[in-house]
Amino acid sequence: MADEVIETLTAQGRQAIDQYSLVVLDEGAPLPFSSENVFDPAGSRKVISLDPRNPGATLFLPARDHELTFALYGFEDEEGALIGYGETAQHVTSDTRSIPLTIQTVLKTATLKPRTPISVATPGDEFELLLNVAAPGDAAPAAAMSDFEVEYVVDASQATVVNSSKRGLRVSALEAAVGNRLEITAIVSGFIAGAHGEMDEQLPMLPVRPKDGTLEASFDVRVLNRSGAWFDNTPPSVELDWPDVVRTGESINLTGRASDDVAIAHFQVYEGARLVGSTDPEQLSAGVNEIVFDGTSWTVEWSATRESRFELEAVATDTAGNETSVRHEIYAWDNLLEVSEEPGVPAAALSLDPGESVSFQLALPAARTTGVAALYIELDAALTLEVDTGRDTFVSSQPSIFGRGAAIDHVEHVRSGIGLTECLGPCVLLPAPTGDVVVKIRNDRDGHASGSLYAYFGTFADRNEPNDSIESATPLKPALQGAIETIGDRDFFVAPQSGRLLLESGGFPLVATTYRDGRVINSFV
Repeated sequence: MADEVIETLTAQGRQAIDQYSLVVLDEGAPLPFSSENVFDPAGSRKVISLDPRNPGATLFLPARDHELTFALYGFEDEEGALIGYGETAQHVTSDTRSIPLTIQTVLKTATLKPRTPISVATPGDEFELLLNVAAPGDAAPAAAMSDFEVEYVVDASQATVVNSSKRGLRVSALEAAVGNRLEITAIVSGFIAGAHGEMDEQLPMLPVRPKDGTLEASFDVRVLNRSGAWFDNTPPSVELDWPDVVRTGESINLTGRASDDVAIAHFQVYEGARLVGSTDPEQLSAGVNEIVFDGTSWTVEWSATRESRFELEAVATDTAGNETSVRHEIYAWDNLLEVSEEPGVPAAALSLDPGESVSFQLALPAARTTGVAALYIELDAALTLEVDTGRDTFVSSQPSIFGRGAAIDHVEHVRSGIGLTECLGPCVLLPAPTGDVVVKIRNDRDGHASGSLYAYFGTFADRNEPNDSIESATPLKPALQGAIETIGDRDFFVAPQSGRLLLESGGFPLVATTYRDGRVINSFV
């Protein structure tokens, strides 16, 4: 048996098969082979694995004229779902030198949904339904159209099928359907997957073989008449799930939801004045991507071509011409850093000559672990760190939180519950922000400097400190300004005997109590 023709599931709408298994059946019973693929009645090998890069094998078959069936299984990965299957019946003789095998998609699900959301149809209006047939597996890859047949069932007295294909159909409701629900059904036939976890009785290491069968997918819509004074003046609703910042050149999916009390005729996305996405096939071209609806939500692919601020607009128009548009600004950065919850993992490598600087935009995740309330930004190099939140700017040039110079000899914060005697280098600790955070790092020194930038979320904590009592109070440095920790507990500091001490809490409520010789002098907020 040669590897002349094995049709694999390709990337064009099909999922690549990662593992092939071959079984040779003689009147339904699997033939046994030796480890060298030689037919052996006493052999224990009934399943032959094929290399997905070169899916072929050499077999030594029984020396007689007979009919054999070659069953080829294709799996998503080593322990993944069966997504491809093929049976090749071949009359084998002593002159048979090669047997080309075929494989096709195993079908698991079928759905029939409108290209744009529709809740009501009216006589004479056309609407389009898309058919999606998928294989099993975590990714539920779409089946190739050559691997299934479809028949659409539509009551001819209720609607007219304008055109149809394996991709879907376009339908127009008739007057007779007014007041009823118009139901449309797709009957898909092909190799149907067995139940999840059901194994072959003869070959318990393989799932049950797919069988010829059918899947059904249905869609129904209410049909109303627009006669009389009735008119639609309700615009569609549009919701966006768009990011605030992206990395330049990185392709992302813009997603959201849209609905209308009757039906949405078309949906478009603009980048400024330029159309970048549409549900209308006639508008699709280079630079204009297809917006895909699944009935309740939509998605379109987009990428920022340069570092800039982009104003994107989503526009939904219903069948009566009512229109809703929603705008959203997205900032694109060449240097976009993901903020994690893993301390100790560098976010970026730094290498700066004297006077040189570099800036990063931090991408803050939408969801964070419960209890995470602080953003740590830290350097392990002798560089100046500047953090701009849009409302405040914090500068640090040595191991000090919120600092322009350490205000105390001992600075401590906590990473993942482990006390740290001081930052690795210049650092800033912020209450976890939700807006834009820009980090600028510059080399203010004479020589070249290199190191790493760390940006991670953690918890506000203040443990294992030496200043949790009057007896262990930390002396404040005279004639300097900087930051002191006031996180999570009561901390004690020794002020200089003379001079003026100014405490700024930045708008956060802070209770300060003054002691002398262990006695309270005053307390204020």
